[in-house]
Amino acid sequence: MFIEFIDVARLDLGVMKMIRLINQTDWPAIMEIQEEAYQEITPEALNVLQGKWRHSPDLCFVYEQEGTIRAYLLAHTWAGDLLPKLDAPLPNEMGCEYVFLHDLAVSNQAQGMGIGPSLVKQLYQSSTKISLNSFRLVAVQGSVSYWQQFGFCPIPQIVSSGYGEDAVVMERSQRGNECHFMKH
Repeated sequence: MFIEFIDVARLDLGVMKMIRLINQTDWPAIMEIQEEAYQEITPEALNVLQGKWRHSPDLCFVYEQEGTIRAYLLAHTWAGDLLPKLDAPLPNEMGCEYVFLHDLAVSNQAQGMGIGPSLVKQLYQSSTKISLNSFRLVAVQGSVSYWQQFGFCPIPQIVSSGYGEDAVVMERSQRGNECHFMKH
């Protein structure tokens, strides 16, 4: 007889139980959500998004509610100041200096339910397991204030025009959430 013990103190009831790693069958729903979420930039091709997932599958999640994907988060390891190009496959050789949070999108039907913050929390927990505690992203479509609530701070860095006119590079370290602005 096999008995499985569950650590109840670590069990997060509610939203977290609906977050899981992306699998191959999730892609049609992910592509629909991406199309719905981005009006100011061109959505990326399926093979490009899947390449990010294949590079770091343990950093890519969906939020599933009653069999329907409502949101996704794609992240991968990265190194250096030159950011990944939008809608371009990742290079074969990449470093592992920090986690690049490539995309977080929540369907219109699931907005305001706390799903985005739960997916980010899951990313932080999973990144700690692989000893990475620094993150970067490109805030698009006026989302800087959204990312600031998670401790991300704007950094002075040039962004490819493919990310949109108002794109801002941001970073966060789990060692502290205090923003340090560099002066030129």
